[in-house]
Amino acid sequence: MMQTISALVPKILELKEIKKEYDVSFTLEIVPSIYAGESAPCLAPNRAVIEFCYHTETDIDIDLYVYDSSELE
Repeated sequence: MMQTISALVPKILELKEIKKEYDVSFTLEIVPSIYAGESAPCLAPNRAVIEFCYHTETDIDIDLYVYDSSELE
């Protein structure tokens, strides 16, 4: 998530202005793939991601895909 927003963090003021002027919405789309039986998944946005989303009114959308471990082969 940080890789996605890192270039946008310095532009929070501009993003807020765009949102206000053009009535747009922002979404951070997260699409993890998890394989059953593998290590426990962890989906935990850090404070910087949460603050960015808060300040820019960005929604977080998570589309989780779970696969059977046999699909790895």
